[in-house]
Amino acid sequence: MAWLILNDPPLVNRPAPNEKLVPVNPQFITFQWTPRHTGSPNSAFVTEYDFELVEIWPSGRNPNDAILTSLPLYRVTSQQTAIQYGPSAPPLIPGRQYAYRVRARSVVGIDNLDLFKNDGYSEVQMFTYGDACTLPPDFGGETLNAGSVGLAWTGNPNHTQFSVRYRPANSNGSWYTDQILFEEYELAGLEPSTAYEVQLQAGCGFYFSDWSNSLKLTTEDLPEQLYSCGAGLDSISFDNTDRLPSLKVG
Repeated sequence: MAWLILNDPPLVNRPAPNEKLVPVNPQFITFQWTPRHTGSPNSAFVTEYDFELVEIWPSGRNPNDAILTSLPLYRVTSQQTAIQYGPSAPPLIPGRQYAYRVRARSVVGIDNLDLFKNDGYSEVQMFTYGDACTLPPDFGGETLNAGSVGLAWTGNPNHTQFSVRYRPANSNGSWYTDQILFEEYELAGLEPSTAYEVQLQAGCGFYFSDWSNSLKLTTEDLPEQLYSCGAGLDSISFDNTDRLPSLKVG
């Protein structure tokens, strides 16, 4: 007597369907699945699992379509029912969506046995890798005086720090960069009557946004001087000045 049994493919567990993961540094994600053939006579054979991961691009694309038509971002074979996606794997991008699946194969020597439904493939699952680190939409500024400009913006909940860089406009010179924790900043120590280009970058923990477009601000002219260093005494007027009759000790 003989019988033929086709087993169900693995059931993927982690990450959960449509889960949003929290990025960590160094990168570390556990992918885990449950085999569904261990109660079958087929479990006597060695089972290997092929894991593959793709990025879903553009966002919102059908994950099944993405995994069938995209080159895998990561692929590995294991006899375990979990893998650790660590720092040596390709880095994932915050805010991006990814799809993954697992294929079970029963192996005898160098031969693969066709013992699973759907050719051993699990369902395709997708997840989102955290939130994208985006720029504040309202970065702006104003001239304060001959030596400083004021900057302000509204941060997002996932922003943890900001960087401001500046240089004289149209100079193509080196940038000067300041690190900031708050959502407003006075950029001081500037040259009078000078146009500057200023850019903002947001930080989200260990990840950073792109730099913003340049904001151009011009410092005011230096106020007219009411005195001249090195001038002779003849140029100083003592009119309307009452002299002290005497000086007191202490």
